Amino acid sequence: MSTAEFHKALLQAQRQMVDPMKDASNPHFNSKFVSLRGICEAVRPALQDAEITMTQAIDFDGDRMFVRTVLTHVAGGSVESRCPVLTVKANDPQAMGSAITYARRYALAAICGVAPSDDDDDGARATRGAEGRKPAKKLEPFDSVEFAVAAIRQTKTPASLQAVAERIKATRFQGVDKETAVACYRERQQELGITPKAREAS
Repeated sequence: MSTAEFHKALLQAQRQMVDPMKDASNPHFNSKFVSLRGICEAVRPALQDAEITMTQAIDFDGDRMFVRTVLTHVAGGSVESRCPVLTVKANDPQAMGSAITYARRYALAAICGVAPSDDDDDGARATRGAEGRKPAKKLEPFDSVEFAVAAIRQTKTPASLQAVAERIKATRFQGVDKETAVACYRERQQELGITPKAREAS
């Protein structure tokens, strides 16, 4: 199968896909989010009708873990992506399982081109202040530390990173969740060349 034929089949599948809706809840924050199952239910039937299989496997690059998502047509042709699994507590099975599930959710949504209703875009949702709009008076807390980590990793400027930091403060993470958010925040500061300031994201 040629590349053009594969993408024609993928286009057929995408025409049948719908953006997944929030179907799971986080009782700690009294909020809802899109589960991995919700994303699978939104894309899997369309992929199967187009004879495209979907696999997600754990992959490694040195000591870094990734979720490798592959879409393959039965007649040949495929597309794949890798999403990093981010967690501070690598020796904690529950934390690792949560991080893997989170990576699978976003990787699958991204490769299929669907948009879960709880996605953030470069931290803009943290303040509602993009494009001249007035910031919201009350910051919306993150549904989970995984969402916070994803928002941090998506930032591209010091301003957007600071917006995420303010939202992390509003969420008031505790224990391991706080350690995870702060560690990821510090790492992103270094990547963006930002000099750390006292008490940020803490």
